[in-house]
Amino acid sequence: LHCSLCGTDWTFRRGACPFCGEEGAGVMEILKEAGNALGERLDWCTRCKTYCPAVDLRERDTTPDLDVLALGMLHMDMVAAQKGLQPIHPAFWNTF
Repeated sequence: LHCSLCGTDWTFRRGACPFCGEEGAGVMEILKEAGNALGERLDWCTRCKTYCPAVDLRERDTTPDLDVLALGMLHMDMVAAQKGLQPIHPAFWNTF
């Protein structure tokens, strides 16, 4: 995970929600855009209905600036809002 406030990176359990901590089969789902999204996706929790922007670095040649990437994924935030999902950390670019 990467904190957009302080820039700190840390590891977290795959398959667990970083907001509510729930884990197990069917808890976390992936919302991907069709087309060439270069690994960009939203991981969202089926329990608490929050989402976390994510990027699969295996699908990219270089590591992007993760703080800038969050702004570049605004279109995914809009799709999440239409589906009734809330961002883990509300910010001016992801709150509609």
